[in-house]
Amino acid sequence: DATAQIVESYPNGSFDFNAEIVGGTVGFSIWIDWNNDLVFDNSTEKFFNTTAYSNGPFTNTINIPTGASLGNYTMRIAADWNSNNPSDPCAAISRGEFEDYTISIVAPPSCPAPSTLTATAITAISADLGWTENGTATTWDIEWGTAGFTPTGIPTIVGTTTNPHNLTGLTGNTTYEFYVRAICSVSDSSNWSGPFAFTTACGAVTTFPFLEDFEATSNTRDCWTQIEEIGTASWTYATGSSGGAITTAYSGTENARFVSQSGTNSPVVKLVSPVLDLSSVNSPELAFFYGQEFWSPDQNELKVYYRTSTTGTWTQIAHYTTDVPTWTADTLTLPNPSATYQIAFEGINNFGRANVVDDVEVYDAFTCSDPSNLTAFNIQPTSAMLDWTENGTATNWNIEWDVTGFTLGTGNPQAVAAKPYLLQGLTPGTVYDYYVQADCGLGDTSNWVGPFTFTTPPCMPIGLDLGVDTALCSNQNILLDAGAGNYTYSWSTGGTTQTELIDTTLMGGNGTYNITVTVTDVISGCIYTDDINITFQTCTDIDELGNENAIAIYPNPTNGLLNVMINGATIKTTLTIVDVQGKVVYSRNNFTNSASLVETIDLSGNDKGIYFISLTTDKATVVKKVILH
Repeated sequence: DATAQIVESYPNGSFDFNAEIVGGTVGFSIWIDWNNDLVFDNSTEKFFNTTAYSNGPFTNTINIPTGASLGNYTMRIAADWNSNNPSDPCAAISRGEFEDYTISIVAPPSCPAPSTLTATAITAISADLGWTENGTATTWDIEWGTAGFTPTGIPTIVGTTTNPHNLTGLTGNTTYEFYVRAICSVSDSSNWSGPFAFTTACGAVTTFPFLEDFEATSNTRDCWTQIEEIGTASWTYATGSSGGAITTAYSGTENARFVSQSGTNSPVVKLVSPVLDLSSVNSPELAFFYGQEFWSPDQNELKVYYRTSTTGTWTQIAHYTTDVPTWTADTLTLPNPSATYQIAFEGINNFGRANVVDDVEVYDAFTCSDPSNLTAFNIQPTSAMLDWTENGTATNWNIEWDVTGFTLGTGNPQAVAAKPYLLQGLTPGTVYDYYVQADCGLGDTSNWVGPFTFTTPPCMPIGLDLGVDTALCSNQNILLDAGAGNYTYSWSTGGTTQTELIDTTLMGGNGTYNITVTVTDVISGCIYTDDINITFQTCTDIDELGNENAIAIYPNPTNGLLNVMINGATIKTTLTIVDVQGKVVYSRNNFTNSASLVETIDLSGNDKGIYFISLTTDKATVVKKVILH
């Protein structure tokens, strides 16, 4: 008598039940005495029954009739070890049990609870959670977790307006449960309904090495599937073989086992692995232990296959036909790795001892990790610093580079023993790609990673200008200036400094000389050149004698404005400026008598080059040279 335990519901409501049997298998039935006549009628009041013996769990939903009157009713449960479908709720049985519970029908709640929870469109990472709305609610709360979690009543999904609700962020091959309640208004919500359990699909294996030991505790054993190629049979998980010398698993307590039964090359069944994402595995290999003991005169056989997609064609990579009476290791290379790879062990029955397989491992034979996070910095017109993240222990790398779009294997290879690496010899204003490969030694290299694209800037002008072609008197000179900066200099005269003094002594006499300078930017590597023609000649039309202190010129060289200081100027003083061709560009006379005066002259409207300033008095003529930049 368990009538003190009350299940409360309402007309048109429902409740779920779950029953498990401890100690054997039984038949199981449930009745509810809806008319309270103390008779549990099989035709109208029996709500559940089994048709085969089981230890459960027995689960289902009992729906309350729409017209059920308010009040209490008796629910009877029968568990019978001698009947797989108990039909007499009042039978005198020797091996069974009857229990009575109370069903209390109350007025419907203002906010009915959802019912008939479901989970559909189940993948490895998501599922659509659904339910039946028994009122008018359009908003629901959900609480979910891994199977067996303790509900808190605090929703993990608040106020969803979609039914079904798409739940994401799940883990493959994992059982989850969820509860749902209706939100009828701000102040009115239903009771929670649930739990409803579902199991996500197996996701692809992405972590290697991957080991399958076929133990009951394995997280991936349930993800192995079977394909019956010939006949009907199954691989099972057991200890050792079906007899003979192999009596234990290779490790642990269980291994995969194929049949030992009457037949010739039949049945034939593949044991298929979960999907293996080998896209990041450089050189995948398969290692495993197997056995297939000869049982005179019969010998089972084993084949190993792979395929690159879940619907692809199987390719055989091994076939074992001989007596293997002890656990034996083998290793196979896995060709053509892909993101949807599968392997299969195919058992071929010939009534020999059962095939056994254990400790299946897929791993990377070469473990040199791929570099990542390629970058380029401090990019100059002719060079760039290349760097990347080393994800393993490599201290040597291979680089391949060229103009953007080149095919890997056709570029410029470079072995590198340190990073970052200074790549030189580039062309200004050009787009480049580069790839990197880690070299772990002994032939173990990573995948090529890249390309990373960068652009070298063009060379920027530095204002190199030696001026216009110039003519000088044979006893004069000119100081050429290539500009200051972090540069190296190379003059055609052999000089290596910023400035070069040109005179007839250096050049070897009168004549016209082409002077060239090459300037190299130390940082960018950019190269600039300029040249000037300088003519040295004998000057006979200018009197260069007299008082050299009568005139001072500054600044010299000048960018335009020129100050001429005249000592002892008189009304008979004449100041003339001519270019190298003798053209007068400035002239003045009739100065006021003065011990010292300064004349400011603007030459910025004239061509750059050499000019001669002539100061003539009644006593002498003084000629000075000025350079206009």
